[in-house]
Amino acid sequence: VIPQVKTLTSLSIEGGWGKYLYSENNCIIRKDGRILLCGIKTSVIPSSGIKEIESYAFSNCRELTSIVIPDSIKKMGRSVFYNCRSLVTVELGKNLEEIGASAFLQCYSIERISIPKSLRKISYNCFGSCRKLVEVSLTDKTDVIDQYAFANCPLLSSISLPGVKVIEAGAFYDCEVLRKVTLSDDLGFIGDNAFMMCPLLQEIDLPSGLRCIGDSAFKRCESLKHLDIPEGIEYLGKKVYKQCASLESAVIPASREDLYLDEFALCTKLKKIYLPSTLKQISGYGVIGSCESLEEIFFSGT
Repeated sequence: VIPQVKTLTSLSIEGGWGKYLYSENNCIIRKDGRILLCGIKTSVIPSSGIKEIESYAFSNCRELTSIVIPDSIKKMGRSVFYNCRSLVTVELGKNLEEIGASAFLQCYSIERISIPKSLRKISYNCFGSCRKLVEVSLTDKTDVIDQYAFANCPLLSSISLPGVKVIEAGAFYDCEVLRKVTLSDDLGFIGDNAFMMCPLLQEIDLPSGLRCIGDSAFKRCESLKHLDIPEGIEYLGKKVYKQCASLESAVIPASREDLYLDEFALCTKLKKIYLPSTLKQISGYGVIGSCESLEEIFFSGT
């Protein structure tokens, strides 16, 4: 990777390096494998022949404003466009199969992104801290949202996940204005902290086939009034409801045998709690701390 210099406007290959590399459209490309190694603010990725973009190829290119990923490219490495703070427009190729971790991390100016059908997984921290991201379009072919993929996207207000089966830890952590999430009927797993600190999240319908909700998955979702846990849930993590200040009722499923410290802490509007007959232990103190509106606790056991 070459250092990104504001005044650098062209790239070329001379001398002995020509045996292994060539330049085209201000991109340096490796002949063996047709891999794009690096580019600059004036680069235009060749529309044919390139199969892969190497990790860090455009990282820290703060003057880059737009990029088109051609249909010939199937793989992008990690941090390819990391910290490209002026990047506004991104067009992903229709045959892209893999995007590496943190590929667009801290691309503060991206506003919209459309994910092609060919991409099955949104990678770790892929669009993390994209401060102006307001719209994400996904098809039903994308089935995994990896850890922190959209974390800290403060303008993302809604998202539909039509084919997603797995939402990993922290996927939407600290999305400040996220109000609505539409989930797939095929969703089976929500990881730890997946929607933690989404204070404006008002509605989310959990599908009947959901089997796992990780620890603190909805912690500090302060506008969430209802969270209907499916009957078939096999694992409900600790502190899922903690600091959900607008929540009015909470259900602990039969798969849980314990209640933990601060389980319902600061659920200030919580009126009803439903506990299963399988409950054996309440661990620690403050399980219902500051639940000032609590009226009833229902226990189905003996």
